[in-house]
Amino acid sequence: MTENAQPKLPVSVRSAQWAGPDSIATEVSGLIHYVRLPENATADRRVPLVVLSHGWAGDETAMWVFARLVPPGTAIVAPRAPRELPHYGGYFWFDYTPYQRTAEPQSLAEAVSTLRRFVQAMPELYPVDPRRVVLVGFSQGAMVSNALAMTHPQLMRGVASLAGAAVSLPPSLPPVDSLAGFPVFIAHGTEDEMVPPVAARETRDWFARLGANVTYGEYPIGHKMNSAAMRDLQHWLSQVIGDTDFQ
Repeated sequence: MTENAQPKLPVSVRSAQWAGPDSIATEVSGLIHYVRLPENATADRRVPLVVLSHGWAGDETAMWVFARLVPPGTAIVAPRAPRELPHYGGYFWFDYTPYQRTAEPQSLAEAVSTLRRFVQAMPELYPVDPRRVVLVGFSQGAMVSNALAMTHPQLMRGVASLAGAAVSLPPSLPPVDSLAGFPVFIAHGTEDEMVPPVAARETRDWFARLGANVTYGEYPIGHKMNSAAMRDLQHWLSQVIGDTDFQ
């Protein structure tokens, strides 16, 4: 697939619009993406937003399996990571050494900056409430979402890390001193060989030391989510986003 080609969403996903490489939305936000807005969303009635960030070798279609877990009346946006995998297909956020669980500092800093710009642009482009933005990431998408949460938590109401981890932050990305009460959801497979469970436990502890309100779950699966994890995520999202019927 070339950068200019529009990838197709699952047939179960309806009413999502693609912001391709030539769109104003991509120019402003910095990333190609799919977006789905509730019918009642207007500039005078802004709605919550869930940002779905895919993992290594995914694209802006990969995370829509989680769309059904998002509370009704919530906007959903799924960006395409900025870096292309020429030999594998798909896209990725930053250079990462899996077995050492380390991120290349410069590429991680660039990825966090890119995601920050994207999140900040959403209320400019769409009728979404900047006070009710929740990030949901899978694998490497969780890593960059976690990094943004640890450095710029004011941009979101909470973060969900699925089969992901918190990677060491370079000096250019110092974490905040406190995440007191900040909602964090972590779901991880006990049989995950790509991102080992110990990485999720360390992530839980890192967030907890900063004072975050961490909801943590391990499940008898590999590098994926099962129905139990999906139910737990759905419950957490409903709590964090809250009532979507508001002015």
